[in-house]
Amino acid sequence: MEKTDITSYCIKNYERLKDIDECNYIYNQRNNKITDKTKGVITSFELFKSLLENQETLLKPIKFSAEICSTQYYDKVIEYDTLEYPIESVRLTETFEDSDDELCEDEDEENNEDIENNNTNDDEFYKVFADFETITEGSRHEPYCCAFIDEDKNKKTFEGEYCAVDMLDNLPDKKNILLIFHNMNYDCRFLLKYIRQPKVLVKGGRFLSIQGTYTSNKRTNSVKLNIKDSAKMIPMKLRDFGATFGLEQEKEVMPYKLYTKENIKKRYLWSSGLVMNYVKEKDRQQFQNNIDKWGLRKNLNQYDIVQYALNYCMIDCEVLMNGYMKFREWIFEITKLDIDKYITLQSLANKYMIFSGCYEGVYELSGTPQHFISQCIVGGRCMANSNNMWHVSRKMADFDACSLYPSAMYRLAFLMGVPKVIQQNQLNKYFLDSVDGYFIRIRITEVKKHRQFALPSKVNEKSGVRDFTNDMIGQVLFIDKYGLEDAIEFQAIEYEIIDGYYFNEGRNDKIQQTIKVLYETRAEQKKKGNKIESVYKLLMNGSYGRTILKPVITDTVCRHKNQMDNYLKMNYNFIQEVIYVGNRCYIKRMKAINKHFNFCQVGVEVLSMSKRIMNEVMCLGEDIGCKMYYQDTDSIHLNYEDVEKLAIAYKDKYDKELIGDYMNQFHIDFDMFDEDGNKIKGLQDLCSIEAYFLGKNILSHTSSI
Repeated sequence: MEKTDITSYCIKNYERLKDIDECNYIYNQRNNKITDKTKGVITSFELFKSLLENQETLLKPIKFSAEICSTQYYDKVIEYDTLEYPIESVRLTETFEDSDDELCEDEDEENNEDIENNNTNDDEFYKVFADFETITEGSRHEPYCCAFIDEDKNKKTFEGEYCAVDMLDNLPDKKNILLIFHNMNYDCRFLLKYIRQPKVLVKGGRFLSIQGTYTSNKRTNSVKLNIKDSAKMIPMKLRDFGATFGLEQEKEVMPYKLYTKENIKKRYLWSSGLVMNYVKEKDRQQFQNNIDKWGLRKNLNQYDIVQYALNYCMIDCEVLMNGYMKFREWIFEITKLDIDKYITLQSLANKYMIFSGCYEGVYELSGTPQHFISQCIVGGRCMANSNNMWHVSRKMADFDACSLYPSAMYRLAFLMGVPKVIQQNQLNKYFLDSVDGYFIRIRITEVKKHRQFALPSKVNEKSGVRDFTNDMIGQVLFIDKYGLEDAIEFQAIEYEIIDGYYFNEGRNDKIQQTIKVLYETRAEQKKKGNKIESVYKLLMNGSYGRTILKPVITDTVCRHKNQMDNYLKMNYNFIQEVIYVGNRCYIKRMKAINKHFNFCQVGVEVLSMSKRIMNEVMCLGEDIGCKMYYQDTDSIHLNYEDVEKLAIAYKDKYDKELIGDYMNQFHIDFDMFDEDGNKIKGLQDLCSIEAYFLGKNILSHTSSI
């Protein structure tokens, strides 16, 4: 509400007055100017109000540029001032030898989007594996016990309201500790209020890594803590560790809903009667056996529920430690990389790809070229036939692609060099066919061949959901080389090229050999029954995710609650969320993305090639009369008898075997699971005999009867 140096009349008549000297002081039709320049002018609020009311003549849309990347508004802009970019927007991929595998203690806050390199410094960190058990009644989750086991297999348990601080007080007498939880985002919240000078990495509202110090009256020196989430490195449930790593793992029989404040206060409850309502019938005998095995009975009918929970908490810590150490051993055997030094599996897989030479000559992109090329990112197609609902009462197969994303990489070679802006005289298919790859914006003018599973897509303005549809005439979309070629071949689209980038410095094909070795080695190990095969699968799938890593668009800063009022006043326009932990506030605030780099050109082509693998099969199936009802990225639900028919036609057209267990092949793969979520093995010729397809799946999996 400050005074400006302009009149309301000048704003409203700006086009007529703008060339007159001191036009900002004119206040009437006779072009009279105010004499007292402190009066007759408008406030800053009135100025912005007038600008918005006359925006058609006075304002122009902000277009995407390097400058907008340095603000928090980069995601509000969809048009481009120019596709030219400064040299700082591209950088050559680091070689393995030159890169810094270990995180520095003082990470650059402005460049902390590279969250995948875990800051473990040059110091040796002593590993401790921990877990909490909590009361979940009401809106608050409160820990009532916790446990840890260190890498020397020393065990400790703690109970009560202050079990978290008790655990911190009794950590091993080491200078640097790597404290590992499976789902650290949950457990760390019970520790944050005790940690000094915390440095946190948050993505998607989840804590990924926390560093800080803890000082206890029980030890002379502070301990440096690095809290790690093993689930980001080993993306599976803890209950699956036993089967995966060949561990002796006892099935968990833990009546969680039994643990209320009232029951914990009582501590001793009847081991039969109402307690059994919280235990599945098939687990009740083991539940009673556990009580006896652990000596928890107070008398014939009562048992210690807190000690029961402590025992299972410790079992979870042991399973976590044994699985983590085995996984670490396997990963090092394959990659020569140490999982202690990375936060996510994707980052480790990416480092392995760099080590293997897959990114030699491949540039990382930022700014305008990254933003433009990333508009070409389209995830897997997920839709019912013709976007209709279907009720099918017949034998159907779930026809799955084998390792779809590794298969796509096996068919690819990564674009080398930097993107060049397509000039006006190059906006034609003849030029595009002469270069190695391109990412362009087009306007579709005709779709000559409609498909039951359309190739092009657009985002529904009302729902925000992406629809794959034939109704694309007049639509503007971003598309890459493989996507455009498929749209032309399978749907005969006609189009106009608006603008874009091209690459003409060749391709690096080392990814093909790397993926081939991983895939075939996994198959060999799987055939031998060696559990290490799961690691090869994780590495193959994890390597793709890092290419289109989204920027970390927020920083997280920590302030005492007494400082919050002043901080909010100065930063309200940037703040997304505040997490309150005790007297501390963890503030998630927007940040610029001008220093975020990724391999978006690689990721886009992997996605596009994966869709080509599906298009070749599905479009051919439609052409020969196969009935398909649903696609979910890498699987097709179709009539069972059409599978063989499709395989014969595929062999005739592409001279390749369709059915098999190798990359770029398909196989029938319905699975069934027991009530505990475990896959039932040994089922042959499993199929669906009735199914309802209601629409595209926006969750995790389809269901059949």
